[in-house]
Amino acid sequence: MIARYNLPPVARLVTSRAGTTGIAARRIVTEAAAGAAGWADELTTHDGGEGEISHENLEIFQVLDEDESAGGCFVGLVCSMEFLERKLAIIASGEADVGSMDAVSTDGRTLLHIACEFGNAVAVKTLLRAGADLEARTESGHTALVFASIEGHTEVVEALLAAGARTEAEDEDGWTALLIASQEGHTAVVEELLAAGVDKEALTEIGYTALAIASAQGHTGVVGALLTAGADMGIKYNTGCTALHAASARGHTAAVEVLLAAGLNKEAEEESGSTALFMASAQGHTAVVVALLAAGANTEAAEGEATALHIASANGHVAVVHVLLAAGANKEAEHESIATALQFASQGGHTAVVEALLAAGADMEAGDEVTLSEGRASGSNAEGGEVKE
Repeated sequence: MIARYNLPPVARLVTSRAGTTGIAARRIVTEAAAGAAGWADELTTHDGGEGEISHENLEIFQVLDEDESAGGCFVGLVCSMEFLERKLAIIASGEADVGSMDAVSTDGRTLLHIACEFGNAVAVKTLLRAGADLEARTESGHTALVFASIEGHTEVVEALLAAGARTEAEDEDGWTALLIASQEGHTAVVEELLAAGVDKEALTEIGYTALAIASAQGHTGVVGALLTAGADMGIKYNTGCTALHAASARGHTAAVEVLLAAGLNKEAEEESGSTALFMASAQGHTAVVVALLAAGANTEAAEGEATALHIASANGHVAVVHVLLAAGANKEAEHESIATALQFASQGGHTAVVEALLAAGADMEAGDEVTLSEGRASGSNAEGGEVKE
């Protein structure tokens, strides 16, 4: 049993990021991290095994690489930070070995990558002055700029851009620093990248722009920054959706309002004919429906099978039904198979919707019984927006 120690400062720094980790990971750090006087020669890895740790080489990465999860185990992270600090001390003494600075772990990470990930701007600037490779890539194609953009470290991004980092470098999935920062919602980083002249219309491999990604995630600040920089609102991604479709389908009311205020076409249709109002109604996003109607969205726009009232009724979204009816939606509209909203609600067993439609005077004799296709009823085409894992 490895004795428990008081956590040194670097371990406390790393464990402060433990909000998304399990109890086991924190226990590992408590049991494995040595005291301020030094580090244990052997540290218990996340699965109970043991790994030899050397401060004079990059074997410390072996611990981190034991864990295939996104962040690795905390022992590896703690050791990585300790190793970085030791290397920086060597650089400060004037005995830096540039070759060792650019040595990589098994997944291709360098000291500069580690410093960027942790947001250590002093370390980043020191490494850059000493000649660290600015464009070194990990196996997944991540550069130092991408690491800093993922974590939202604005000062580090500034330093990398000042050193000439390539803004258009793509990882193995075709994502640039701007696309990644937009998904993560790091507005300040996005603004720095835009000021550096990054391509704001760059696309992922399947056609998503930074604006579409930020809209799908509801990052209003990023959406505003991109629009201010002149991002093209009319670009449609793989299913023909716009940024407004993406924000509406996921219920991001504030983003929807920003896009509408910027003049994005509220009646734009994706490849099957769905408008933003239809998508919001399908998912039951009442506040988005209200915002779209306030902007004058057409309640009768149909995507082939149904109107917004049909889809809201079929899915049992009674609050949306009330809003649409109050806005004057045609309660007797028949979709292509001659069924009304009342019949869709009845078939789905949505009593509250049936009552709302009847209270509004819906004709119980109109239409023929028919069921919406599974895709339409579930709103499966209405999710919009890509998420990078």
